[in-house]
Amino acid sequence: MSIPQQAFTRRLAPLLALLIALLSPPVQLQDAVAEDAPQAVPPTELWLDAPDLRIESVTLDPQTRRLTVVGKHFGTLRLPKVSLDSIFITLSRSSDEELVTDPLPQEVKPGTHLLTVISGLDRARFDVYRLEIGEDGMIVDTRKAPPPPARNRVVVLDSEGDVGWHTSLAIGADASPMVAYLDYAKQDLKLARCADPACRSVSAIAIDTEGDVGRFCSLAIGAGGHPMISYYDETRRDLKLVICGDPRCDGFEIRTLDAVGDVGQHSSLAVDAEGFAAVAYLDKSGNRLKLIRCLDLDCGHTRIAVLDSGPSLGWHGSVAIGADGNPILSYFDAAGRDLKLAHCLDPFCDTVQRSVVDTGGVGLGSDLQLGADGLALIAYWDFFNDDLKLARCRDPSCTDPDLRVVDGAGAVGSNPSLALGSDGLAVMSYFDRTNADLKVAHCLDAACSAPRISVVDAQGSVGWYTDIAVGHDGLPIISYYDKSNGDLKLLFCRDRSCSVPND
Repeated sequence: MSIPQQAFTRRLAPLLALLIALLSPPVQLQDAVAEDAPQAVPPTELWLDAPDLRIESVTLDPQTRRLTVVGKHFGTLRLPKVSLDSIFITLSRSSDEELVTDPLPQEVKPGTHLLTVISGLDRARFDVYRLEIGEDGMIVDTRKAPPPPARNRVVVLDSEGDVGWHTSLAIGADASPMVAYLDYAKQDLKLARCADPACRSVSAIAIDTEGDVGRFCSLAIGAGGHPMISYYDETRRDLKLVICGDPRCDGFEIRTLDAVGDVGQHSSLAVDAEGFAAVAYLDKSGNRLKLIRCLDLDCGHTRIAVLDSGPSLGWHGSVAIGADGNPILSYFDAAGRDLKLAHCLDPFCDTVQRSVVDTGGVGLGSDLQLGADGLALIAYWDFFNDDLKLARCRDPSCTDPDLRVVDGAGAVGSNPSLALGSDGLAVMSYFDRTNADLKVAHCLDAACSAPRISVVDAQGSVGWYTDIAVGHDGLPIISYYDKSNGDLKLLFCRDRSCSVPND
């Protein structure tokens, strides 16, 4: 785990040159890989299939002024990019688990700084770390510093080990939030259950502990208020579904929905009007995006459809069921680096219309909701420009969408989540990579022409694996991972934009 750090005085946005270099066009990225590493790199190895890049500790030698960064999966085919605030730092030594920099430039003074490491092969794989350099040139642990005033109300749902990856949030039948997530330390699927709508008390239970399980989990409330969770069993390479026997999930059943090949990554779960589950997921072995529909409440009988096929597509799918019972899904085409949409023309997707919603390095992370008019809204990351974007579909198949940059200040928009507020307008939670903060954007009109942007948590590196829902009081609730402390957190907004401080 990283040393916990407290929030610090906000830094200026990185210099334009830094942003341009970090966000160089994909074709240049591939050319550079070819120069640095003669061996061929399969396209699927460049996108999302690689392990998470992770900083675990940082030390500074006060004599040589060299930083040593210890972590995981920095890469060996091409040097990662390392920066301290807006200053590029060159490397003297690099391995998959350790980076040693050249002496820090003299302009790096004592104080608090933001260290960023970005994979040399895949800009979607990055990590950030806050550190404070003391007057003696050593890194100072600031855990005892008084915290800044909190915004809204934050509840720690689970802090045992390293928990809170791949969060999925739902509001139970009793208006109490619950969150499915990966316990990364134990490689278990867990469920945190609030005892009341305000989450004054919470319990966390392990759902599946057999092997490496729980990645790409997706939570929804089924018939009778019973939760359901789809997820990927990495040990067995299977798609699984948890069916809870009661609203608190004190009893549950685990079903394997698909076990043919390597299936189940990027699962997304929706429940239709009858309470039947539908799960979209990646069939990695077959290079297919698939949808499985349960034909009964306990999912004993199923039907599988192929929504799209081709190399490197189907990542980060987000599925919803229309009022007509027909599924609709947004997803990322890694080969074309496009955001796509699949619109089923019947409940079992025997006929599917596919369209490209946006192009040019977009869609690596998307979330879809259906508006009151039945048309899709999609929040997504434009990773080429590092922006948060929103697509409003003007027809069911989204052939002519309205595209809008919601937030373009710095490197923002990764891991977006979308909900529709009580006012019917979009509200999105997402990660601000420039400042390592959790942010919220609330559209003030249907076109999202003037969104209200709020920083809702800035204490450490926070906002990873975020999910957003609207509580029964009409206000947003956000689950997310606090990377600095390895905790699962839940934030209750005090207004529709999360823009007011805590009482």
